[in-house]
Amino acid sequence: MVILPFIAAMVTAVASLAVKEKQVRDYVSTAGNILYSGLAVYLSLEVLGSGPLSYALGGWEAPFGITLLADELSAFMLLMTAVVSLAGNVYSSSFVSDDAKSSGYYVFLNFMLAGMTGAFLTADLFNLFVMFELVLLSSYALVSIRDNRRQLFTSLKYVVMNLLGSSFMLVAIGGIYGVTGSLNMAAISRRLAQNPSMAGPVLGFSVLLFTVFALKSGLVPFHFWAPHVYSDSPAPASAMMAGISKKVGIYAIIRVFVTVLGSTALGAKTLMPGLEVGAAIGTLLFVMSCATVLLGGVSAINRKTLDRILSYSSIGQVGFITLPIALFLTGAAESALAASLVYTLSHSISKSGLFMASGTIKKAAGTDSIEDLGGVSEADRTVATSFFVLAFSLVGIPPLLGFMGKLSVFRSAVSAGSPGALLVLLIGAVMTLLYFTKSWLSAFFGEVKSFDASEVSGREKAAIAFLAAVAITAGLAGGEVYSLAQQGADAAADTQGYIDAVLGGETG
Repeated sequence: MVILPFIAAMVTAVASLAVKEKQVRDYVSTAGNILYSGLAVYLSLEVLGSGPLSYALGGWEAPFGITLLADELSAFMLLMTAVVSLAGNVYSSSFVSDDAKSSGYYVFLNFMLAGMTGAFLTADLFNLFVMFELVLLSSYALVSIRDNRRQLFTSLKYVVMNLLGSSFMLVAIGGIYGVTGSLNMAAISRRLAQNPSMAGPVLGFSVLLFTVFALKSGLVPFHFWAPHVYSDSPAPASAMMAGISKKVGIYAIIRVFVTVLGSTALGAKTLMPGLEVGAAIGTLLFVMSCATVLLGGVSAINRKTLDRILSYSSIGQVGFITLPIALFLTGAAESALAASLVYTLSHSISKSGLFMASGTIKKAAGTDSIEDLGGVSEADRTVATSFFVLAFSLVGIPPLLGFMGKLSVFRSAVSAGSPGALLVLLIGAVMTLLYFTKSWLSAFFGEVKSFDASEVSGREKAAIAFLAAVAITAGLAGGEVYSLAQQGADAAADTQGYIDAVLGGETG
């Protein structure tokens, strides 16, 4: 059961490659995504109702074989992925050109989905690396699929930078294996607890590993790739990358530095005896998160096109997600991890829908420059209303999902007693309000300047409106959403529970 969503995504990718008829290819990919979503929901309900489920690939039990584990944290991420990927696929069926589809668009889109799913489920560090690479190669193909010079140059920079990060990740994983003798994350955690002398070398390799995760997440100072990649990619690809694939890096930070290494302390013979690996990484993450919130917000305010505003906004919003993780790692706020997960969901839903809305507006108007747009709210009320809901969900207007996310993050800063974090979050929230208000007043009010409504299909509207409806519904069901996030946070923090779920009765 655990592996079924991954298989569904892989089979859909292969089937999309085998089918030659254009319309049939749309149906195959959409049907595959519906199947994936159903399996992800079923698996998540099983986990939430009965507890973690594991699967040993090839029958090789942990710690020698590769184990997949679905716990409450994985379930939370899979549910989020299912919602966004389904909307992205429906949107793609209308928005993406036939030439791009013939060039393998659906193949790469579903391979990326498979990679993200595998990353959320694997309990093996090297397998996590493999899933990162699957997401990277698929993203590279999606960025370059339009076959123009600007996109090819952007995709080249993207792949070179990420391959460099992958090299560092491989070195870090090799180093951790050399110290602990295992790639299984549960086994690594237990061996570190049994042998504190290993903690010093592991901390060094962990910093390198954290750098790679920060790069994948787009944290400052590793954010430079994100604006160009998001703004130069097809709208549904940008929606998937900003909405979900970036969260793979954030998930990896939580899984590795909260679940696996968080409570590992340096031994007595080190320079900093008793220092926990999680606290050390948390301090570094705190500084980077504050810088990310501020730089992303300032940069978004100064942009002149919707895509660029959304791209830089994605940088700043990641800081809102990772700052609570930093507060949790440093031991300042126990509730912060759940707050981070709620905001992760809010950002994934809203930013994916906003990139889709921006792509539709650009196609219909011929531009996404806010100075050249006008009257979009009159030209297409569905797209405009959805944009408003999704944008101001990120601002934090009740009763939308973003309000619950913002409130939870601010509460975690108050609980931590961190005036610095509170000030950064407040400044970031004000900047979010400013750049979305600027976008709304400039592009959506006034007279219609240029907008061909015939270019906007019903499927595009349906996908965008669906995500807006999710933002509203999840906001109204805020208590249930927070409960799911809390279960995910509890699972992430339960290191012994994770070890027992992965290794079972194995004691070596």
